Amino acid sequence: MFSEDKTSVQVAITLNLGQSEATKLYREYWRLKGLHKLNFIYKEIDGKLSSFLKLYRLINERGMSIEQVVNAVDTAIHKLPYMENLYEQVTDQVEKMQRTRQGLANDIAGVGT
Repeated sequence: MFSEDKTSVQVAITLNLGQSEATKLYREYWRLKGLHKLNFIYKEIDGKLSSFLKLYRLINERGMSIEQVVNAVDTAIHKLPYMENLYEQVTDQVEKMQRTRQGLANDIAGVGT
């Protein structure tokens, strides 16, 4: 039935099986078809397919290769905290410079009066 593109729900109804039994049969079908990696991935992501599929779609939409994704994740893990720290430092420096500039502008305005 699975080879005829029947869903696990259709198989469960036709064979009068429970959800867990139909799912077990479907995963066994995957193994028989050499798709056991799907079962492995499903277990690895703890059944959270929506997040996995969202990432997959994003990668496809951007036309990214696996290597590009790995590099992006590596950058995010290792370099993003450093970059965030640099951003905070620059933001602090800009605020200090703006205060200094405002103080100087006030001093100049006071001298002219």
